[in-house]
Amino acid sequence: MILKILPEIEENLFPLQPEELKLLEESILSEGVRDALIVWPKDGDLILVDGHNRYRIAKQHDIPFEIKEKHFNDLDEVLEWVDFNQLGRRNLIDEQRDYVWGRLYERRKKRNFKGNQYTKVLGVNLTPSGSHATAKEIAEQAGVSEKTIRRAADFTVAIDKLKEVDSEAAGKILEGQVVGAIMHLPKIVKKNPEILPKLSEKIKQASVTRMSKKNKQTPAPRILDIVKDIRKEELKEQREKLLQTVETIPKSNRYEILTGDMSVIQLDKKFDFIITDPPYPKEYLPLYEVLAKRSQEWLKDDGLLIVMCGQSYLDQILQMMTKHINYYWTCAYLTPGQPTPLKQRQVNTSWKPIFVFGKESYSGKIFGDVFKSDAEDKTLHEWQQSVSGMLSIIKQFCLPGQSILDPFCGTGTTGVAALMHECMFAGIEIDSNTADIARKRLATVEYDKTTE
Repeated sequence: MILKILPEIEENLFPLQPEELKLLEESILSEGVRDALIVWPKDGDLILVDGHNRYRIAKQHDIPFEIKEKHFNDLDEVLEWVDFNQLGRRNLIDEQRDYVWGRLYERRKKRNFKGNQYTKVLGVNLTPSGSHATAKEIAEQAGVSEKTIRRAADFTVAIDKLKEVDSEAAGKILEGQVVGAIMHLPKIVKKNPEILPKLSEKIKQASVTRMSKKNKQTPAPRILDIVKDIRKEELKEQREKLLQTVETIPKSNRYEILTGDMSVIQLDKKFDFIITDPPYPKEYLPLYEVLAKRSQEWLKDDGLLIVMCGQSYLDQILQMMTKHINYYWTCAYLTPGQPTPLKQRQVNTSWKPIFVFGKESYSGKIFGDVFKSDAEDKTLHEWQQSVSGMLSIIKQFCLPGQSILDPFCGTGTTGVAALMHECMFAGIEIDSNTADIARKRLATVEYDKTTE
């Protein structure tokens, strides 16, 4: 008897592991094919629905087998039955189970599927449903929450996207050879689809064995670690490219100081970072809101605004700035010398906050959020920051060759640190004498080899 095998059905089946296949073959050779193969009679053919491994072993060894016919309206109905059957009969690992639940959810949602005899394999009665009702039905059947089913659906969509790039890599995930894929792969696919080719290669290159109680010697790689490695490689390539670019630019052209009011001055380019230290007294608070507004014009889409702040008016500053730009993080800058007394709060403080804002999702360097200065330096301006302190900030966020803007430039400390790190710099200073001091300082800066 010749049965027809459809790739559309076979692709929906998870392959047996070699040891499982060996045991099945030994059982068939010893006891024959005990269970009837399920077939779908259609257009004169008997299409194999369930029992693909048994069929191949039986044909190979010329062992007789029985069939049982089931009637379906269409291929989608067959695939629905196959998925339910796998869930009911196979000890699937988490990745496979979630993929099947997600596949059921997506298929049924698209079809607005109604229940019939084949979908009652596991004792569920389906009704016409939208996405909410569909998730609820499957969740009740699985004994889990609707949230879990929706997570499974996201995972299924992500796996199918990865299959389009590399089916082998997707298969390794479904075999449980990558830790954390259920939770994190959907986010990776959604936010960074461009890394899927590299991710696929990394997955295939890894020597992996699923971690278990019996085998702890060779744990599977974590998907976030793989993504982190890819990101490190990309940042290294980006750094080298940026350095090659900046090395072709004369030092005198790597910076400019503009004299004027930052609230009205016009710039003809966008920057990777705005790193600045506005004045702290209360009368200057409105400048923070102006800064947030203008940062939308000056920053690249994936750029960051990094702002030093005094401790006294943090709530007002944050409220004003988040009207215009997205809050990202708060860092700590450890101030040198004796603690600063804040009499109105009865606090002696040894650090100041640094607010980090962004226009969109940040995907640059992983940064630490504590910075420090070796020593205070107020020789040129009463509000002057130290070069070592600004350099510690710039080294955490910026790659050599990237661009930095300081709209409250002062005597150019941020610019000095930027040039030492081989970054491009632009500063804005409202006082012409102070701007001149900044220009003279920047003209003498040498590249700091310790930043490499």
